[in-house]
Amino acid sequence: MQTSAVQNKYTLAELNKEKGFGGIGLEKTRIVPRIDMGDYETRKAEIADQLWDASTSSGFFQLVNHGIPQQAIDEAFQMSALFFACRRR
Repeated sequence: MQTSAVQNKYTLAELNKEKGFGGIGLEKTRIVPRIDMGDYETRKAEIADQLWDASTSSGFFQLVNHGIPQQAIDEAFQMSALFFACRRR
């Protein structure tokens, strides 16, 4: 027995979003902003604004010129993979 869309509406918008979790889903083209961390000391406020905008609009961003060595990034991903592999057992 199917219920009408009117019966499935919630007062809170967040609940209406949640009821679609696990469904077929939709693809949406998004722009993932690249935020330049270069010259950080003199651009703190500008960088903070860019991080806020990206976080509250698309929810994603990519940091560039952050100075973190690629080896450290690779190690962090490896440690994350090991952690989650152990959690599944």
